[in-house]
Parts: sequence; structure tokens; C-alpha cells
Amino acid sequence: MIDQVILDKVFHTPFERLHYLEGEFDNLYNLINERGGDATPLKDKACDLKDLQESYSDQMTIEVQESRRIEVGTKLNEVSHHLDTESTRYSALKAKLGQVDSRCEELLKELQCLDNQRKDLSCRVAASEDLLQEAERAVIDLKGQIDTLNAIKVIDLATQASLEKTEAYVKESFEDLKTFQWTS
Repeated sequence: MIDQVILDKVFHTPFERLHYLEGEFDNLYNLINERGGDATPLKDKACDLKDLQESYSDQMTIEVQESRRIEVGTKLNEVSHHLDTESTRYSALKAKLGQVDSRCEELLKELQCLDNQRKDLSCRVAASEDLLQEAERAVIDLKGQIDTLNAIKVIDLATQASLEKTEAYVKESFEDLKTFQWTS
């Protein structure tokens, strides 16, 4: 009965899947040996079957071939769709990278321009600082002169007129003294 079950399994199992029944065959061999029989001829036939199976292992039935073709075709469609998706994504990323590279170049040029402006302005600031210090010294000097002028007492107009009269009188007297006869 057990041998019939195994035979049924062998007949109903596709040729390329017979190796999955190896455990069943081992159980059958053990059962035959336990009952005092010799399982060697059966093992030899199984080995012959295995050798036969290996000789046909590169071949397959039309049904299996068609099944695998459908399976591989489905996988091919999935992978092709994935390839298209990744190709589109790759192209978009590459385009974006190109834009970023262009922007980097623009920014580097702008940075170089700004750096040149900074250097120019630094030179101008240094020159301007020298001029500023010179102007500050001139302002301080002029403020000192103003302070000095402010410290001098100012003569009012009446005193100025009196001094002018005195000066004229002194000049006139001086002229008179030049012509004065000092004889007595």
C-alpha cells in the first residue's frame, strides 16, 4: 500500500520536481529494510531515475516552459516599468544637477566679483581713512586757532576810534618834532 502511494506520487509529480520526493523514497527504503527486505534494487532504480532526471534537467515540458515564460514575461514587464521610472527619475535628477552646477558657477562668479569689490573698497577705505585723519587734524588745528582768537580781548569801536586818533596825533607830533627847533 505504501509503495502504491509513493508510485502515485511519482506518477503525479512533474518530472522536474521528482527530487522533492527524495525523503519519501528514504522512508520507503527504511520500511523495506525494517521488514527484512532488500531495498537495493529499488535504490538502484531510483538512482537510475535520478540520473535520467539529471540528463533531462536542462529540458522542460511545454507547460512548464510556457508557465516560466509567462512568469519571466511578467517580471520583465515589471522590471521594464521600473527601468522606465528610474530612467525618467535619473534624467530629471541629472537635469536638476546640471541646473545646480550652473547656479554654482553663477554664484562663484558673483562671489568673485563681490570679493574684487571688497578688495577695492578696502583699499578705498584705507585711503579715505588717511584723508579723514588729515581732515580731523585740520579741523582740530582750526578750532585751536578759533579758540585762540576767542581768547584775545576785543577792542570796542569807541576805543578803536580813540586809538586811531591817538595814532594820528602821535604821527603828527612826530613830524612836528622832526622840524622843531631846539635852540634856546
